[in-house]
Amino acid sequence: MNKRLAPALLFPGQGSQHPGMGRQLMEHHPEARAAIEESGDAIGTDLVRLLRDGSMEELTRTELAQPAILAVSVAAYRVYRGSLQGPPPCWLAGHSLGEFSALACAGALALGDAVRLVQARGRLMAEAARRQPGGMVAALGIAPERAEAICREVTESRRFGVVVPANYNSASQTVLSGQLPALEEAERLVREAGGSAARLAVGGAFHSPLMATAREAFGEELSAVRLAPPLLPVLSSVTGKRMPDTESGLAELLQRQLTAPVRWTAVMAKLAAAGASEAVEAGPGGVLKRLAAGTVLRVLAMEEDGEREELAHRIRRRRMLSFLEGCLAVAVGTRNEEGDALVYSREVEAPARELERLLREAESAPAVPDGDRLEQAERLLGRVLAGKRMPEGERLERVARLAAAHGLRPVATGAR
Repeated sequence: MNKRLAPALLFPGQGSQHPGMGRQLMEHHPEARAAIEESGDAIGTDLVRLLRDGSMEELTRTELAQPAILAVSVAAYRVYRGSLQGPPPCWLAGHSLGEFSALACAGALALGDAVRLVQARGRLMAEAARRQPGGMVAALGIAPERAEAICREVTESRRFGVVVPANYNSASQTVLSGQLPALEEAERLVREAGGSAARLAVGGAFHSPLMATAREAFGEELSAVRLAPPLLPVLSSVTGKRMPDTESGLAELLQRQLTAPVRWTAVMAKLAAAGASEAVEAGPGGVLKRLAAGTVLRVLAMEEDGEREELAHRIRRRRMLSFLEGCLAVAVGTRNEEGDALVYSREVEAPARELERLLREAESAPAVPDGDRLEQAERLLGRVLAGKRMPEGERLERVARLAAAHGLRPVATGAR
């Protein structure tokens, strides 16, 4: 992980669901099971059973898929911040439905309210889909501009119905949404343009004008919950910009997203411009990880084999490097009270140089700095502070505070 900037947290949307999702999180992390049980209690549904035993057919039902995905996403975030002791993310961003997960994790929505909202959202979207049947197809291997042109051509012909760009996922993947005859014609034109087309396992033409009735009704659902200012920065997939702090602004975006396209490429561009180089996909599967291929962002998906373990390793390494950096910063930044130049050179400068060497060695090695190295850094810091004539009590307190901030126990007050 970039030690200067914490990772971004990304939350997937509908289509990421799969049988058994969240099972390992529930089995190994009590906070994950608690989040999923709390989510199920909020809507009177046994989500633990659904996630453990539910079929793909059940999980594809919009009114079940949305609360299930949100529950697993919030569970993954709580594991990241809890068991794994991950740092607060630099940004949170959600793909469509994932925005509700992001806002719940950022403190803008209570978990129970978030689950009830997305259940209502799913129900309203399913009702809209029954009124106006449709679907979604991923256009692969063609530029977004070409996908837009195909949608215009099909829709303006007035022969097939409506089809629009629904998700700008990457430079070579744009998801189209619309009425089934229009989708079939769009698929033909995508292939004619040299691309390929893949139908998505969703229950309607989401993020299209066919969801207009759902959008209108969802406004009433939003008015019944409290939306607080996010405690962490959240990017909107509707605008590609930071979400507002006002309740009305948040509600407007969450309502608008039902018929607006997901501008995921704009979200990725914003993260890159902000200096983010690494991210964690908190939720089912690894859809967003795959969409990030070819960008500057390296994504670890918490549900993919071995990646949660790699994430835990990276978090530990980051925390230990941060402790070493903190030792050096305290050593350099503490006021000096030693007037003898020779003593200063021997008791301050020499251990400070050794402390810097320890940090540089640790930065160049892929392994987590071991306990001996951390103990050595702590003792070197103690020597520097003593050399600068800091009183012993203050010195021990300073070292203890620094260690505690990184989840460590100082050598001076007990073993690690």
